[in-house]
Amino acid sequence: VLQMAGRAGRPQFDTSGTCVVMCRAEQSQVYRKMLAGECTIESELQKQLPAHLNSEIASQLYMSSTEAAAQWLRATYLFARVRKNPARYGIVRGLAESELEGRLVALCANKLRELADSGMIEMTDDPARGGAARVRPRNLGYLMARFCVEMETMTLFPQLSATASLPDVLSLLSTSKELGGGLALRTIDKKPLAAINASEEKIRFPIDGSRKSKCKTPASKAFLLLQLRASGAPLEGFDDTRILMQEKGCRVLRAMIEYAESAGLS
Repeated sequence: VLQMAGRAGRPQFDTSGTCVVMCRAEQSQVYRKMLAGECTIESELQKQLPAHLNSEIASQLYMSSTEAAAQWLRATYLFARVRKNPARYGIVRGLAESELEGRLVALCANKLRELADSGMIEMTDDPARGGAARVRPRNLGYLMARFCVEMETMTLFPQLSATASLPDVLSLLSTSKELGGGLALRTIDKKPLAAINASEEKIRFPIDGSRKSKCKTPASKAFLLLQLRASGAPLEGFDDTRILMQEKGCRVLRAMIEYAESAGLS
């Protein structure tokens, strides 16, 4: 919002610019304070910290150890805001600077261990570094960074085998965080989805192998809509999912294909 407001007007011709922010009445004060510079912007890095750490490790440019990862975290806006407002990030106030830094370094170490346990990176002890461990990307972590795929989705890829059928692949795609976790199953969706599932002309593979099965989960919805989209048929009232299916679905599928090739499954 601040970036768009800063671009209002034509620098070569205008001495001022106008930015119109349309929002709900209850949100107006938030935007007024933000545009006036009175609103403190907090960091949201902690919510996506594993993904950012993985990207840095996958680039193989700087982050090659847990020590380097901790140093990277010290340079983030998250670190600056935790020092100013620790309660906002679940840390009690009044801690000494060293204790506060220790909490953040521990957070970084935990996220690195999470990546290692999920198979995204490899961690090996390095006695020469005084307890710090070396980190390097594994194939899953490299693909996760390259195609911007969620870690929860990447952990599903090892389930693929050389004998995986097309329904197996569709099922994995459907349960990905990007698709199954990104779609909402509304009550009004269930009847048209049941009709799609029952139609041999519209889809090849019904839910759970039965034309009588009901769509009960977002993953089942994704399973049906993926087949519709792949066939080129209209999404029949589900046009709001088109961008999600194309952009996120394609990213996951491309990562899956490259994983299958690298694992010798193709």
